Amino acid sequence: MRHSTVMRTSERATTLRLAGFILTVGGGALVVLGSLLNWVSVGLKGDTGGGFTVSTPGIDLRAGLVALALGALAILGIVALRLVHSTTFRRLVGVGVILVGLGAAAIGVYEMTGDRDRYLFSGVREFAEHFSQEQGLPQNDQLAGQIREQLRKDGVVDIQIGIYVVIAGGVITIVGGVLDYAWAGARRRERAEEA
Repeated sequence: MRHSTVMRTSERATTLRLAGFILTVGGGALVVLGSLLNWVSVGLKGDTGGGFTVSTPGIDLRAGLVALALGALAILGIVALRLVHSTTFRRLVGVGVILVGLGAAAIGVYEMTGDRDRYLFSGVREFAEHFSQEQGLPQNDQLAGQIREQLRKDGVVDIQIGIYVVIAGGVITIVGGVLDYAWAGARRRERAEEA
């Protein structure tokens, strides 16, 4: 009977370990990928062709760099989980992975639901470069000022897929961290039953 209990606990620990590994690495990888994808695009209402639309990837923004670091931390968390042998430290790593996932998801939600006007003028330089190349005009401060004024009147900000990928990756990382934490507990019970 005792042998059967140890086998069930061992099987459960193996399943938790595999599921936690897949979800933590997958979630962290999605957060990293989402940070590299476009987060916002800025354009003009009247520009139906999108010729003057500027897209910004997450890594061009401070929040995107933080999300990139969090995704990398989630992946490194799996390495730490395999290197440490103490149940307490493994549980701490699991909690750390959960917090990393929460942080990534929170960044994505904040960037998606926050004031979009903060992005409106981030693309002024790119707009000025694009416009001056299209029209064969020299780029100067006056042109940038005119573009800024046009954006103030007719600017449109759209959320792009990168933010959604970061949020999904954060949520998956949270689930992976919970399973990592549960795996550490299952390993502890398995050792106690073997003793």
